[in-house]
Amino acid sequence: MDKRLFDKILAGEQLSAEESLRLDQALESKGSTAAGRAVGELPDEAPSMAWRSDLNEKLSKGSRKHRNLLMWRYGLAVSAGATAMFLFVNFGQPIADTAAPVSDPPLVTDSTTLEDDALSDLQNEITQGSMGVMVSFDGSAGF
Repeated sequence: MDKRLFDKILAGEQLSAEESLRLDQALESKGSTAAGRAVGELPDEAPSMAWRSDLNEKLSKGSRKHRNLLMWRYGLAVSAGATAMFLFVNFGQPIADTAAPVSDPPLVTDSTTLEDDALSDLQNEITQGSMGVMVSFDGSAGF
């Protein structure tokens, strides 16, 4: 058979009348009929049930190993994540949700001067501002 004809058949292209005739002649030649008979005379052996059973057992063992390996990997990843979260929650840096203690401002007495009163008011305002409390000039607290 011609290589070009063989390639055309493999590619699935349509054959011309001349190419179809050459293909028929090649298939009816003595060599190909003898090869066809020899292949046809071979016994058709089906795999035995024991062989199939052994193969299924081997395949199931392999899939169990693979499944166990995946379970170990996912289990270790989840354990590591849970441990990291536990450590973060219990030993992480605490967030200060309370203000630092503030010392009481000195009491104003009658003997203080105007500068002392202004300095005391300024200290009180700074202290209250650091705590988040705003006091207006009329004395009412605003948030």
